[in-house]
Amino acid sequence: MTPGRVEVLPLAGCGLRETGDLAVEWQAALLTLEREWSMRVFRVVERVLTTLWERVARPVLAALPDEPRVWWIPTGPLALLPVHAALGDDGSVLDRSVSSYTPTLRDLAEARRRAAVEREVNALVVAVPQGPVPLPGAAREAREVGRRLGGRSLLDATVAEVVGALPAASHAHFACHGAQDVLDPASARLILHDGPLWLRDLAELRLPAARLAYLSACRTAVGALRLTDEAVHLAATMQLIGFPEVVATGWAVDDSLAAEIAAGVYDRLAAGGAVALRETILATRAAHPDDVLLWSAYLHLGP
Repeated sequence: MTPGRVEVLPLAGCGLRETGDLAVEWQAALLTLEREWSMRVFRVVERVLTTLWERVARPVLAALPDEPRVWWIPTGPLALLPVHAALGDDGSVLDRSVSSYTPTLRDLAEARRRAAVEREVNALVVAVPQGPVPLPGAAREAREVGRRLGGRSLLDATVAEVVGALPAASHAHFACHGAQDVLDPASARLILHDGPLWLRDLAELRLPAARLAYLSACRTAVGALRLTDEAVHLAATMQLIGFPEVVATGWAVDDSLAAEIAAGVYDRLAAGGAVALRETILATRAAHPDDVLLWSAYLHLGP
């Protein structure tokens, strides 16, 4: 869809079975690599990203102007695949477009309406450096974000503290563990100092002051196999409860690099969240060109 025009673009090799098989391969490869690095499995990752480029991204982008602003609305098994990270020998989504996701066109229109309202910056930075698996980079990330946005910082934050502070926040930044089981749509959660902040707990909130949520945690925009036509993940929930823009992740992210990426996004934020994230990821890719999973995990929802 472009202004005043709807065009149907047939995509070869994107039937339910083919896309479903690719999604299962992708999710299995990610889970394997989170446990133990394997070059054989990493080759699966590269093949999936190339297949997405050839079957989906390249034909779509070829039908649009150079470097378009694109919003992906994946359905079915495609919702479990990283279209934003698709790449091939002749290009990539990152190089060819400013790319975002939106659950539906109505959600995008509502996010645009909310984003157009001027709001005073009142930032909330949530970091959980301590825990069963420590995140030493989370404290540095909180300092970097706090230095740029000001506002309130909660270190080793509890669920009650976060739920109590969110309604007044224009910007909410989370540096903590996140998790979602693709077999269980209700399993999405941010892991705070005293336990999980579940997706269902967030869904009960309404945040009139909200502007941007940045989920610097693993697997915050994954979705679930049983509800692939529904955006059932933390990022979409953040948008539902009031944040017009959300930066989130499709898989596990590197704790030592997260602070650098967050700082880059906030330094460029005047250009808009999607542009800021793209420019930051391009810079990160230049520094780590061979590790595609390291820099392509981050994605943007919203206008």
